[in-house]
Amino acid sequence: MDTQTFGLAMAAVLLVATSGMSAFALGRQGNHLLAALWLLPCLSGMSYLLFGLYGILIALDISRLCDEILMVLGMPIVATAGLMAATHGYKPSKRASTVFLVAVLAAVALLELADSVFRVKQALSSAMWLAFSIYLWYFARRLAHVGEFAHAAGIVAAVLSAQAVLVARNLQGMAGIGASFSFQLFEILACTFVCAQMFLAYRALEQLNERA
Repeated sequence: MDTQTFGLAMAAVLLVATSGMSAFALGRQGNHLLAALWLLPCLSGMSYLLFGLYGILIALDISRLCDEILMVLGMPIVATAGLMAATHGYKPSKRASTVFLVAVLAAVALLELADSVFRVKQALSSAMWLAFSIYLWYFARRLAHVGEFAHAAGIVAAVLSAQAVLVARNLQGMAGIGASFSFQLFEILACTFVCAQMFLAYRALEQLNERA
């Protein structure tokens, strides 16, 4: 195993551990939307690890599919709805959460199947991420307002990291080039950081709400 493959494998292990534990904890707390969303990077990391270690091509396809779902609509729509449990008391039932997730998956599938709407998908994804970023700024303000300044700063850093990954992915897609080692490593580590920080910030605000 060369150095680059080893580095990516270790980053993928970290992503799987972080997102997997977060998904399990969120599921036990009843936030089915965030729990399901956090399973995507967990599955993506495991699939990427299988591809890197054993060269299983279908595992790479699964990893890319999870990334597309996460980046196109999954993160901006599902994460917003999930985090609203802490900011607005929005806690849908398990059935409602399932319907919501299926609708998002169907929308992503339609965008992926229609090759002619690449520009539409790109514009829609950018608009959703802009709205998501605005909501996360509001989320950070709520954290700062209750004295959670470290988590508020972490959310701002998470916004910037996610936006950097999104811009880089769009530029590479338009140029028709493959991802370099540096970008792949940055994308995996950024996703790990976003997952961990959003989970910790959500739990901090949720616990404050429960005590209040």
